[in-house]
Amino acid sequence: MRKETLRHIAGAVALVCLSGVSTVDAASVRTSLLESPNGSSELQDDERNPESVEKNRKYYLTRRFALEREIARLNENKSDDPTKEEQRAKLVDELIQACRGLAFADDSMSFERQSSLDYCAKTLFDRRDVAALESLKDEVEAPNWNGSDRRRLAHLVDAFIVKTKIAKAIDENDAQTLENILPELAQLATDDGASEDALVNADVASYVEPIVRFNAKLGAKAKLAMRRGFRLSSPYSYNPALDVEYKPEITTLSIEGVAFSYDKSLTDVPQYETTSFYEKRIADLENLLSNIPENADADEIKQLRADARNAIMDCYEQIPFAVDLIPKYGIDFQEPRRLAKIEKACQKLAQAGETSRLDRLAEHKELRAVVSEYRPQATVFKAIMSNDDSDASAAIDALTKWAFENPDNVAVAAAFNAIFKPMNTATNSAEKEATIDALKTQFRDAFKNAESPAKRRLAYLEALQ
Repeated sequence: MRKETLRHIAGAVALVCLSGVSTVDAASVRTSLLESPNGSSELQDDERNPESVEKNRKYYLTRRFALEREIARLNENKSDDPTKEEQRAKLVDELIQACRGLAFADDSMSFERQSSLDYCAKTLFDRRDVAALESLKDEVEAPNWNGSDRRRLAHLVDAFIVKTKIAKAIDENDAQTLENILPELAQLATDDGASEDALVNADVASYVEPIVRFNAKLGAKAKLAMRRGFRLSSPYSYNPALDVEYKPEITTLSIEGVAFSYDKSLTDVPQYETTSFYEKRIADLENLLSNIPENADADEIKQLRADARNAIMDCYEQIPFAVDLIPKYGIDFQEPRRLAKIEKACQKLAQAGETSRLDRLAEHKELRAVVSEYRPQATVFKAIMSNDDSDASAAIDALTKWAFENPDNVAVAAAFNAIFKPMNTATNSAEKEATIDALKTQFRDAFKNAESPAKRRLAYLEALQ
């Protein structure tokens, strides 16, 4: 028993000795790689000419550490030597390659890949090198890594691509390019919401604030685009850095010698705001219209009326894309509320004869079915307002064709009620009344001659009498 105890003690002592030797040996190897005989931190010859060295994780880690120390030594050694910056740039290039090597070495760990690519991307961002970043992203998407690693690292590089494009456009004072980047910024936010790290949301100010400082209106658009992008992702979290402040632009016009002041910013309708924002903006614009003297005929006043009415229609066109109507977590828990808001907006556009706006909404697949119910109404309203006989005739033909081809007679009856009932109370001239009566007569005659009894009964709709 005593002999066995002694053997255990001897083995433990031997193990401690071996550990001490390996620690000292490792320290000496590290020192030999980083220090020259005079004690300064420098790269060794075999590090500068690594052709014969096996390029694996251990090699790239050692090389990265040595290069970082060498760059730090240069930064600490302040001097006016003009070759110093060239030497530093060369070392940074070598460090980028070492980090690339570590990122793509077969035996590298996930966190080593991420930290290495992060360094490469930050350095290329500082150089505004979009092409190199895009090339780096292609490299990231090529390796046979697991899906999670590939998505995370590709998203990391993609974030730097967008950020670099923004910085480069600002450097070049290129507002148009910057505006063209906004959809990419929105997509980046969507991708970030679905990622594991949410690195963009964690540092969202670094993406939008440079744009705000460059151009306040573009900055507001960037914030709204990112807010919508995050909302489209799952899960969504509120970020106060994306709040938008709308500063009033008070403008004064002279109406027959009397000053008339209004907030010009009301006529500039942003995208991707909330439904409550658009409803308030519509109310403010209608209030503005009601305050303009009716008998004022100056060109500036006419233009203001047109701009305000156009802005109201802009609001209705934007409501279907309001950020609070986007389904969260991929499930539309507020579908009835959402549908009601969209239907009301389409109805208002139809009653204003806004066929072009409805056609733009119909380009979105998720809105097409709703828009199709209001498009025929818009055609008729537009024809009545245009006072053009050919427009009216085309509207009658289109709406009659739609009514005959639609198997849902309840929906057809509802459409005609929606078209003509408001007209019965909204007409303000004998000429308009005559136009509407003529339209009703033509529709009644068309339905009376229909082959289907159900369609013939439409001629007796109260709205058509």
